[in-house]
Amino acid sequence: MSVPGADNDWSSNDGVPPITNCRILVVDDDRLIQKLVRTRLEMEGIEHIEVAENGRDGLLKIDSFRPDLVILDVDMPVMDGIEFLRLVRAKPKYADLDVIVSTAIDDTDKRDDLLELGATNVIVKPINHDLLAARVRIHLEHGLMVKSLKTYRQRVAKELASAQKMQLQLLPADARVEEIRSRYGLIVNRHFQPSSELGGDYFDLWPMDEHRFGVLMIDFSGHGISAAINTFRLSTILRGVGSANRTPGEFLSEINKGLAEILSVSEFATALFAIVDVDAGVISYSAAGAPHPIVGRGSPPQLAFGDGSGLPLSIDSGTV
Repeated sequence: MSVPGADNDWSSNDGVPPITNCRILVVDDDRLIQKLVRTRLEMEGIEHIEVAENGRDGLLKIDSFRPDLVILDVDMPVMDGIEFLRLVRAKPKYADLDVIVSTAIDDTDKRDDLLELGATNVIVKPINHDLLAARVRIHLEHGLMVKSLKTYRQRVAKELASAQKMQLQLLPADARVEEIRSRYGLIVNRHFQPSSELGGDYFDLWPMDEHRFGVLMIDFSGHGISAAINTFRLSTILRGVGSANRTPGEFLSEINKGLAEILSVSEFATALFAIVDVDAGVISYSAAGAPHPIVGRGSPPQLAFGDGSGLPLSIDSGTV
């Protein structure tokens, strides 16, 4: 319980703001109760408090003041608390607004009716102001944590969408695929779909000379952000590794050296790099724990399964 004169500015270490920033609307026709409630809440450090004399006045102020919580009396002239609660809950924008209802009727059925109408909590008159302050604090803290979580999730979703866009830009562009198709007379089909917003899969293909092009497929261990980060690391490594004068094994070995220096002990990647020689009709490749490549010849195609076994990349810094 808060102590008068103490520092009641509540805040947590997780970025949730203090309840002192919250706004409370007191809807009650009894001015003595208004004053007592305001005084007790100010002891909690809450400074933004507005009052309304009846339900109709409360409806006007709820739209202009935009409270985080309402303390509502039931028996009032002009418009009582029941009608006020009914009209507030009819507005979707106030569906999550906490409303603590005070009533002089200490009856279980009455409390149940109020809760069914949309009251968040019910307190019986004469009001125990310490109990009221405790319930106000609980509801405000909970509401702030929910808002903070929603804000965090929105930010994460935005950042993930941005990261996903960046990861897709690592993949071969349509122009590159079209170049392979027209230059070598091939049909190239591709599909990329990560298991979540981000993934550890990477593939690329590029021309090597007039009759050869390379195809690289790599799958990092794990899923999500950590695996996706490794695809960006790989992209940096590939900028310094040329393939034109290397065998597939030599090319993967160079990538392996780079990954072994930056990946943690528990991280690795399976990989396959192939050089397609369209003039000779030959595919030469090197694999590192990858799925077995499948080659089809003739019509109907006769399928041949290659060997994809081998030690995954970054397990050992030696030659693949």
